[in-house]
Amino acid sequence: MKLTTLCYIEKDEKYLMIHRIKKKHDVNKDKWIGIGGKFERGESPEDCILRETKEETGLTLTDYRLRGVLTFVYNDDDEEMEYIFLYTADGFAGELAECNEGTLEWVPKTQIDRLNLWEGDRIFHYLLDEDAPFFSLKLRYQDDLLKEAVLDGKPLELLDLLREDGEPSGQVRWRTLVHLHGDWPRTSHVWVVRKRADGGHDLLLQKRSGEKDSFAGCYDISSAGHIPAGQDYLKSALRELKEELGIGTLVAHAPYTLNGCSADEKIRDFAKRTMADDLERMEAVPGNLYNFHPGSHVKQGVEVGITYIAEMLNEILKPELHTTVLLETMAGKGSEVGRSFEELREILDRVELSDKMGVCMDTCHVWDAGYDIVNDLDGVLAEFDRIVGLDRLKAVHLNDSMNVRGAGKDRHARIGEGEIGAEALVRVINHPALRDLPFCLETPNELPGYAEEIRFLKEHRQ
Repeated sequence: MKLTTLCYIEKDEKYLMIHRIKKKHDVNKDKWIGIGGKFERGESPEDCILRETKEETGLTLTDYRLRGVLTFVYNDDDEEMEYIFLYTADGFAGELAECNEGTLEWVPKTQIDRLNLWEGDRIFHYLLDEDAPFFSLKLRYQDDLLKEAVLDGKPLELLDLLREDGEPSGQVRWRTLVHLHGDWPRTSHVWVVRKRADGGHDLLLQKRSGEKDSFAGCYDISSAGHIPAGQDYLKSALRELKEELGIGTLVAHAPYTLNGCSADEKIRDFAKRTMADDLERMEAVPGNLYNFHPGSHVKQGVEVGITYIAEMLNEILKPELHTTVLLETMAGKGSEVGRSFEELREILDRVELSDKMGVCMDTCHVWDAGYDIVNDLDGVLAEFDRIVGLDRLKAVHLNDSMNVRGAGKDRHARIGEGEIGAEALVRVINHPALRDLPFCLETPNELPGYAEEIRFLKEHRQ
C-alpha cells in the first residue's frame, strides 16, 4: 500500500498534464495524469505535493487546495493499492522544466476527455469541474478495466459501452458521463402484454413523471432501464420489472402427485415428462423458480430414491434453461426423500448441471422433520449452510405446523395457530439470511384469511 499525491495545476482553463511515456515499468504507462508521487518519510500531503511539483515541473506552488481522497485498487494487489490525496492548484511561480516522468503539456479542460486516461480519472475530473465538495472516491481496476467506483461510500452505476455495431467495446463508464458524452450503453426493454377474452391484447404502459428531464408526462413502455456493466439482459430486465412494477420472482410449484423416485417406472416417466413440460412453459417468463417435492422411494430405500431423482434431473435440465429448479425440504412422512439437509445435498451433488438447482425451505416441513426453528433458528441455518450452502436457498414456504417438532407428519397450520407460533415465524421473515428471499404462504385458509395473514406479516416486517 502506498500514500501518494496528485495535483492538477490550472492556467487559462487548462490543466498541466504528464503523458507517462518515459518509464518502462510504470502502472500509468501511456496514460495522461496530473503531477504527483509517493510520500517520503515524515512528509505531510502538502510537503509531498510541493516537493513532487518542484521535482517534476520546476514550478513552486503558491496556491493549492485539497479536493478529495482517491482509493486506487489495482488487480486486488496490496502493493499496487494507493491512497491518493487529490489537489488542484491555480497559483505557482517559476519556469516549466523538462520532466523525467513523461512529457508535460498544458491541455484545455474541454479536451482532457479525449486523452488516454484511467476511466476513473474521468469521474473525478467531472467532480472537479463541478466544484464538488471534498469527496472520497474508490476506484477498483482489473488491469485497465474499471470494475467498481464508489463515491462517498455509495456505489456509482457503471455501464458497458457499445461499438457502433452494437457489440460491447470492453470499456465501462459511469452512467452520468455516458449521458453527458452521448455514449452508447445497453438497455433492457420489457413489454407486458395481457390477452383478452375477445382475442385482443392489452398493453401495460407507464406514464412518465412530469418531473422527468425528458419526455415528461408521456406514456412509455412497461419497464426499461440501463444494464449495469457485466450484467446480462435477462437479469437486468427482471430487476427492472421488480423495481418499477413490483413484479418479483415467481415461484411455481410442480404437481403434488409428481413422484420422480417411484418404484413404478410409469409413474417416474410421467413425473419426468410433466416436469420437462413445466420447465418449457417456465421459459416464457425466464429467470424464475420451479419448486418440487423430491418424492417417495416407496420401500426402495433412500439411496435408490436419490439415484432416480438425480437421473430424472440430469435428463431434464439443459444448459440453456433460465429457470432454477428447487428441491423442497420435506417433513419425513412415510418414505419421503429430502427429510434432511444431507439428503438434499446428496441429490444436488449428483446433478450434472448443479448450477440450475436450489432449495426451497418449508417452515412446517423442517419443523416436522426435527429442526428447531423456534428456539434455534440461527443454528438450523448454520447447519443448512454447512451441509448445503445458504447460497442454494432460493425461496421459503411460510407455514405454521399442527404438529410437535419431529412428528414427521406434514400438517400445515395458519400463522400463529400451530406449534411453531407467530413469534418464531416473524423471526423467520426478518432473519438476515432469509428476509430478501421470496416467501410463499401455504396455510389452510380462504382469501379473507390469507389477506389477514399477509397484513399481519407485513406489519411485523422490519
